[in-house]
Amino acid sequence: MAENLKHISDEELYSRLRGNNVIVRHAFEELYSRYAGKIFTYCRKVMGNEQTAEDIFQETFTKLYESAGQEREMSNFNGFLITICRNLCLNEKNKRKLDSVFFDESIFPSLEDKTEYNDLKILLEKAIASLPDDFREPIILKEYFGMSYKEIAEITNSTLALVRTRIWRAKSKLRELMAPYKQDYQ
Repeated sequence: MAENLKHISDEELYSRLRGNNVIVRHAFEELYSRYAGKIFTYCRKVMGNEQTAEDIFQETFTKLYESAGQEREMSNFNGFLITICRNLCLNEKNKRKLDSVFFDESIFPSLEDKTEYNDLKILLEKAIASLPDDFREPIILKEYFGMSYKEIAEITNSTLALVRTRIWRAKSKLRELMAPYKQDYQ
């Protein structure tokens, strides 16, 4: 019977990825169950393409597994995993020169009229996609994933002040871009 791993920290599970085959498999399965949804959502939202997101999602967990062979002190597993995913997304975007972001319905205000909702969603997607990468990524991490400024700074290798500035500028730009449509959706 397999050990119940639900109570074990992510960092401890990561360290178990260097154990024997049974321990490794169970630790990896537990980490996967904790993070698969979050990582896939991040891939899909950053890349805007389901197939590309699936490929990067798979590669993220492959890289995670491979990284366990290296001796490293793990203090922020969540940040480590999202950094792997982020780097893979950036590499893919650089290869393909993609410039779109797809957001699902969970971050948009609820509208009674489905047509209005879809119109607003399309407008907001276009506004977000038009943001420079330096503004788009922090706003995605902050608003969609609920990450703190500190976590975003660690993931993007930026200072806390720079992250705050970029998020403020991204929100300002989005307000500016969406202002002409505000009366239509009130």
